[in-house]
Amino acid sequence: MTQSPMITMDGNEAAASVAHRSNEVIASYPITPSSNLGEFADEWSSQGKQNIRHTVPLVAEMPSEGGAAGAVHGSLQAGALTTTFTASQDLLRMIPNMCKIAGELTAFTTLCSCSVQEVHDFALIAQADPEHLKHLLAAAQREVINRYAAHENLAKLVRPVNTVAATE
Repeated sequence: MTQSPMITMDGNEAAASVAHRSNEVIASYPITPSSNLGEFADEWSSQGKQNIRHTVPLVAEMPSEGGAAGAVHGSLQAGALTTTFTASQDLLRMIPNMCKIAGELTAFTTLCSCSVQEVHDFALIAQADPEHLKHLLAAAQREVINRYAAHENLAKLVRPVNTVAATE
């Protein structure tokens, strides 16, 4: 694996980076209190930055939490790797959709972290292929400062899927 560079970033950028590089669809709702998760993803997609599958993720800003949850549900049903960003108070509004997603045996992950390194690592763990998870966890335990997953390493760890072309 390529040596991971050490860089300085906040938790929002760490989570958005892994999400943008490992997903095909990002459905967001403007979060109050505001964070820049969606703005990072939108900026990178508008710049044409590709994910590990060599496509530019589709970033959709939805008019409500329900719209974001519905977009995530539909996108997952279509087979796309999908993520959303929300604040804790909005998460409660998404619980019915998450239960429906779980009932349809479509995987979803909700994570909480206490440091920027955990934000980055947990975002990656949420996307990791279970075969590689034990290696990822062992590597994460050795790192004591913020290590940024190199693009090619991310591609090796994320579970393989049939790529769905995201179109507007």
